[in-house]
Amino acid sequence: MKEQALFNRIALLAVALVLIGGFFALYAANSHPTSTATAPTATGPSYLYLTIGFSPTNGLDEYFPGNFTIAAHTPIVLTIANYDDGANLVAPAYEQVSGVIGGTATVWSTPSANPAHYASLANPGISHTFTVALPSGQLNVPIPMADGSGLPVTVQVTVELNSTGVFTWYCMAPCDDGSMAMPGMMTGSVTVI
Repeated sequence: MKEQALFNRIALLAVALVLIGGFFALYAANSHPTSTATAPTATGPSYLYLTIGFSPTNGLDEYFPGNFTIAAHTPIVLTIANYDDGANLVAPAYEQVSGVIGGTATVWSTPSANPAHYASLANPGISHTFTVALPSGQLNVPIPMADGSGLPVTVQVTVELNSTGVFTWYCMAPCDDGSMAMPGMMTGSVTVI
């Protein structure tokens, strides 16, 4: 009889543990999203930083990085820091800012300077451009030259590319012949996914 009472108590304890475990499992299942829940989408912009400097191997003008990937249908804040103080003549079409949200670029001549805005730059004050032919039209940002102090001039625009694919960007300001001819220096690829 004592053995039966002990067995009944153990059985009752086991049933209670199963019920408590089931309660916690049910609570956990209903209080956390399941794997079929939709993740929230990003609401803010993405950021892309490019630098125009001089190649450490040959001293020629170069964009760093030359190839990059960005998301489609997402505002991209593109910041370009230019250390080159050389000026290059460009065709009039490349003096204009185009294909950017708001139609203007923001520039800082030094990190501590107040920003200025421009819709175009006059020749010969252009050092480089960032130019991409897209199905929706041309993206073009003329980049002013640095002041020679060793600090960059920094340009910022916001773009949103709505066509996916791999597109070629170019600098349309003819600088070093070697840079202009070598992919990854004054031309490269932007992959939009």
